[in-house]
Amino acid sequence: MLEGSTPPIESWAHNGSVRLHHLRSGGEGASQGTPVLFIPGMSQIADDFAGLMASLAPRGCVAATLRGRGRSDVPQSGYTLEDHVADIEAVVAQSGLGRFHLFAFSRGVAYALGYGVSHPDRLASLIIGDYPGHHSAISPEWVDAFLASTFQGKTARERMPEHAIRAIQREARQILFWDDLARVNCPVLILKGGAEGSLLPMDQAERYLRALPDARLVVFDGFGHDLWADGGIRLAETLKEFLAGAERDH
Repeated sequence: MLEGSTPPIESWAHNGSVRLHHLRSGGEGASQGTPVLFIPGMSQIADDFAGLMASLAPRGCVAATLRGRGRSDVPQSGYTLEDHVADIEAVVAQSGLGRFHLFAFSRGVAYALGYGVSHPDRLASLIIGDYPGHHSAISPEWVDAFLASTFQGKTARERMPEHAIRAIQREARQILFWDDLARVNCPVLILKGGAEGSLLPMDQAERYLRALPDARLVVFDGFGHDLWADGGIRLAETLKEFLAGAERDH
């Protein structure tokens, strides 16, 4: 948290019977600029975005924790793409967001694209964090490897209940967004790690550029998939520059 910044406020939304935790920053009357909604990656939670939220102050921000993670409910089933998109819709409604910038990282990109192509009028801009334009099916063999994997110092097993990870695998279906991206008519920033471990191959990044006429690509040289590898400094500065330009030019 930056010195002098106000801690984000905890809030809750409901998607049917599923309660969803999220964080909000920039109180009424204090916010400047269009707000940002953060959609985390596979095992991330809202708290993982607190540093970015502080860096963007006094701009208002909302960071979601999707089902199966953190303090949000962890149902036994209900982890399809559509379920996650409905979680985003619930957080947007509860937070009173009108038009906003949408930032998503890793598998959260698939959920954000599912929301964005259905609600393009709500997007002031779209920021895609190191992930291709699809919601992928997942093999059963992936689960054990993922449970043992580490991101930002924690294993997936520490970050998520195992039954939620297995449910995500079982219910995942391949869905491609490339043709639907024509519906997105806002500025788009594509962020790609430039080192081994990036989940966005260059040919897929270039495919985004072909599909989205108002898009630009920024490669984080020396970074793998973790765009926070330097403590989030470059990510925060890149976001601030892009958001200011998107609002100035549109």
